[in-house]
Order: sequence, then C-alpha cells, then structure tokens
Amino acid sequence: MNKNFIALTLLSIFLGGCSSNTTEQHQVKYAKLISVELPLKNVFYAYDLEVGDLVSPLGKGQKAHVNLLIKGEAISAEEFDEQLVLAFPNEGDGAIEVLKTDDLNEKIQQVNKLDSFHDLEFSQFSRILVNGSNKEISRSLGHGFTENLTYIFRVNSRFNNKGDVIEANYAYLITHPSYFVVNEKGREFYRSEGVVKLGYYFNPIVNDLDMSYDFVKSK
Repeated sequence: MNKNFIALTLLSIFLGGCSSNTTEQHQVKYAKLISVELPLKNVFYAYDLEVGDLVSPLGKGQKAHVNLLIKGEAISAEEFDEQLVLAFPNEGDGAIEVLKTDDLNEKIQQVNKLDSFHDLEFSQFSRILVNGSNKEISRSLGHGFTENLTYIFRVNSRFNNKGDVIEANYAYLITHPSYFVVNEKGREFYRSEGVVKLGYYFNPIVNDLDMSYDFVKSK
C-alpha cells in the first residue's frame, strides 16, 4: 500500500478524533475588532458581545449583553465633546477596572457579588484655544483607560439566593473604545449619527477566565 496514502489516512483519523476539541480551542482564541454604527444619538442600542453586532433587526445579534449610547456634539475633527455609555441591562452584569498585571481569577473571586460590576461611561473633549495669533488644540480623553488599565465585562450572570454570582461569561476589553458623533462632513460617509469601535475578547465558556487570544480582525 502507498506510504503517502497510509500517512494521509492516519492524519485524517487523528484530525477527526480531535476535531471537537480543536474547534473549541480555536473558538476561544480569537478577539473581535468591530465597528458599529448607531443610527441616532442619545438612544441606547442593544449589542451582542459574542456575535459582535447589534441585536436584530439592526444586526445579527441575538442577545442584549450591553446597550450602547453615544451623545454629545462634534463641530469638526478639532472641536468635539462626546461621550460613550455602556449600560448592562441584566442584573449582575457590568464592568470592572483591572490592571493588565492582575490575576484575573483572584480578582473575580473578590468581586463575585451582584453589585460588584457597573456601567461605564467614556468621555473625550477637544477645542481650539486662541491666544493672539496662536492656536492650540486642547484635548482630554478623561479617566478610564491607560496602557496598564483595562476592563473586564461580566454578562449572562446567574446568582444564588445569597446574591453570589455562580455562573457568568467574561469579556476582556483590549483596546480603548474609539467613538465619534458624525458631524456635517461625516454624513458623506455615514448614514448614522454615531460610530463606535471596540476591540475585545469574549470567552464563550461559562466561568472560564482565560483571556489569552490571537488578535485578528473579525468579519
């Protein structure tokens, strides 16, 4: 019998025997980099972290893990005052600040109560300052994200009668949220009033805090 045929047959058997585990490992090793348009300012839109899209009928999402809202004004690329709100609609869900050097298992065990996680609000502000003939741009991204500080999201929370969360899924924010209100010039490119860009890793395995990933752009 041909040696190549034997090798291919053995490889096929091996791959077939471990396909389910390989699929699961592959599934949990990828992060999402998404850009989503919010049709109107000052309106919450439900977003599915696992799918990476707005909830139907605006997108392909099925479950409202977090509600996104953008507000503020954008006069130009140099002058704006904008805020992004992430509100978690389900009891026990929310976000906490963590250092990238923290032990995530230890951190979560310390904050397993229903009210340990909370909603988030990011802000950014910029304006042109004129001093005589000189112009300067003053910018502020507010508090909320540094090279060492990030956030963990807790969703799909289930809890016991003592108020302890016993089951949940976790997501890890890996880039600072990018967002903007669409100004007059931007309407040439966007039909919405706001745009949000998020980079995060969602672990679909319940109670699994493994946040290792290979960063790729999601489709």
